[in-house]
Amino acid sequence: MSKKKAAKSASSSSSIPSYPPPPTDDTYRVVAISSTSTRISVSQPDVLKLRGYPGESVIITPNSGSSPNLPTGLLSRAVGAIWPDRHLASGFINVPRDVATALQLQPGFLVSLHRPSPSIIPEAEKVIIKQTSGIPIRRIDVTLESYIRQMLVRSTYLCQDQRITVTYEATERVFRVESIQPDISDIVAYSITNRTLVTVKAPLKGLRTSINNVFSHIGGLDDQIRQLNEFVDLTLRTPERYTQFGFLLHGSSGTGKTLVAKSIAQSTGAYVVSLSGSDIVSSHYGETEAKLRQVFEDASANSPSIVLLDDVEALCPRRDGDVTEAERRAVATMLTLLDGISSKSASSDGDVASKVIVIGTTSRIDALDEAMRRPGRFDQELEICIPNAIQRYEIIKALLNNVPNTIPDHGIRTIANAAHAYVGADLYGAIQEASLIAISRCISLRNGLDGDASPCMEFLDLQKGLGNVKPSAMREVYVEVPQVYWKDVGGQADIKQKLIEAVAWPLHHADAFARFGIRPPRETKVNFISIKGPELYSKYVGESEKAVRDTFKRARAAAPSIVFFDEIDAMCSCRGASASTTDGSSSDRVLAQLLSEIDGVESMTGVTILAATNRPDILDSALLRPGRIDRVLYVAPPDQVSRLEILHVRTRNMALTEDVDLERIADMTHKFSGAEVVAVCQEAAMRAMDENIQASKVAMRHFEHAISVITPRITASMIEFYESFADRSGLSRVL
Repeated sequence: MSKKKAAKSASSSSSIPSYPPPPTDDTYRVVAISSTSTRISVSQPDVLKLRGYPGESVIITPNSGSSPNLPTGLLSRAVGAIWPDRHLASGFINVPRDVATALQLQPGFLVSLHRPSPSIIPEAEKVIIKQTSGIPIRRIDVTLESYIRQMLVRSTYLCQDQRITVTYEATERVFRVESIQPDISDIVAYSITNRTLVTVKAPLKGLRTSINNVFSHIGGLDDQIRQLNEFVDLTLRTPERYTQFGFLLHGSSGTGKTLVAKSIAQSTGAYVVSLSGSDIVSSHYGETEAKLRQVFEDASANSPSIVLLDDVEALCPRRDGDVTEAERRAVATMLTLLDGISSKSASSDGDVASKVIVIGTTSRIDALDEAMRRPGRFDQELEICIPNAIQRYEIIKALLNNVPNTIPDHGIRTIANAAHAYVGADLYGAIQEASLIAISRCISLRNGLDGDASPCMEFLDLQKGLGNVKPSAMREVYVEVPQVYWKDVGGQADIKQKLIEAVAWPLHHADAFARFGIRPPRETKVNFISIKGPELYSKYVGESEKAVRDTFKRARAAAPSIVFFDEIDAMCSCRGASASTTDGSSSDRVLAQLLSEIDGVESMTGVTILAATNRPDILDSALLRPGRIDRVLYVAPPDQVSRLEILHVRTRNMALTEDVDLERIADMTHKFSGAEVVAVCQEAAMRAMDENIQASKVAMRHFEHAISVITPRITASMIEFYESFADRSGLSRVL
């Protein structure tokens, strides 16, 4: 293939930038740096030109004329395995990240490739390498050295001063070849065999992974990471001054507690012992306690160290609850071990043995024994809250870094603003769903994916993926709200307008509310929690109040949210109306707790309280004062105009004969409620099918029959009662 054709082929590839072809046949131009591949990708014709085979090692040497930053000396060459890539044109290559870093290559640079001659390459007897970046390896043993030797054997050849990227213990580290024996001058490369002795030297003192690198995959938790990192740094570096050693991360499930704890532990370079409370608990007598002692002995022997306790509430549940004797012993043992670390910290004057940090995580902090939360044990607590819109944007950005996508920045912000109450795990699940949707879309468009094709996620894919994942914070109380719009509600124009002002305006015109200093009257939108009075009651004292607290805690965490109390009269009747007892009735305690939640110390920002009742007269007056239930909307029976609008809505998809007069039907349904007008339409349709199951239209006679069999249940006395109550309430109302 000629150089002109090669250039045309390279520039026409969607994955290759437009670079000029290399000037000579024995040079190659770098077009991309791969962060995932460990091989040098070349075109299929170039594999034949090199007289090699896939996976064979070659020497790569930068062309000094095209690489102004080319290092001198031993770093002027490296070894890599070639692999054919049919998307590459002849003369163009992709290089792995570790080779590019060692040679300081960039896209567009020129390099030379050649196969070393095995006859003139000596076998390396001993290779000494040292870690240069990444989390320091604390213990260098035969396992590590054997693992690295096998990596080098697969590479076949090795150069002096070459950089090697090693993934060990689920962590990526970079090593540099310090020396190769025998030391022979003018040797380009050495061959590595199973007879080669590989020695790993201890990493440089003070080597510590950059915080930006460790936490680059975490978004939306910058403040929490900073606080926890400062705590760990102070404790490990100055134990004689800062003797606190326990840190508890708590928050809803899926917010990233374990991820943050593990990342902090990795960033320190300290010895890490990780265990889960549910894994260590045993039913056999004394086994749980023995495991705990072994964990802390191991941590003390390898100080400085960090002990990660995941789901610590499973290991140390509240002892005042329904717990077994084995669980009580486990809690007592844990307290003793924590106190033991504290006493060592106070008496060792910064001795190594005192440098042990315990980081616990829990999603049910109320279930954790209170003794664990006092100073000297878990000294500090940090809540990982459900992320807000800005934090969700950062999380999605971090998650999309490793996903091919064409989603613009404003598209990510749109998704973040719509993902109310979604935690990091939910957003990760949404992106996984979106990836599957993107793959399915590509399959349907291409009738099967190419083996090397990489589907690209689009905005609509992520939008659909988000809709397929329900937020964890709302999963237990998630209500499938029917897709009913204002256009589907006939009549009641004043009521609809007031609801729009109360619910939609604070969300869509928040700047106007702030400009006039108006606080939205407890209303917003989106997440919906439906509560029915009987669901909150329990036969156990205190459980009903706890259910109210938990409901509002969940609503605040998932804000903006709506808490809807249906038949609120069942739980908020006038205090003292029921049979009195010395400590008050259960309904009185529930009401007191509800009032405390509405206008208590904790903010209700972003939470709507909606309630419905047909017995407003028995509601406690304290609930209906300004600042609590701010507005009372009386939904009166529909007038003639409203009934006509309801009829238009309900007959929108119903075939009618020409004699049907909806205005006359609206007049005939005087004093009918909205539900009864809807029932008239349904009964008319049923009457038409009763006459002829094959009927295609509903006639006027069918409506007349329906009106004759449906009796309105709203009386004049009932209307008078509701209107009188609306007048007496003294709150904002619509009549």
